[in-house]
Amino acid sequence: MPIIFGIIGGLVSYFIVKKEDPKLGKNCLIVGVIHFIIDVTIGIIMMMFSESVHLM
Repeated sequence: MPIIFGIIGGLVSYFIVKKEDPKLGKNCLIVGVIHFIIDVTIGIIMMMFSESVHLM
C-alpha cells in the first residue's frame, strides 16, 4: 500500500498493522515517507528542467 499511495498509504498501513506487527508497521511508514521524498524530488527536478527549457 505505501508504494501505491505514498505517505498516505504508509500512514494507513502503519495504523492497521502496528498492533499485530510493530516492525512491519514502522517499515510501511518508512517506505511511504521515502516514496514521498522521491516524488517531491522528481517533481522539483522536472520543474527546474521545464523552466530551463523555456528560457532558451
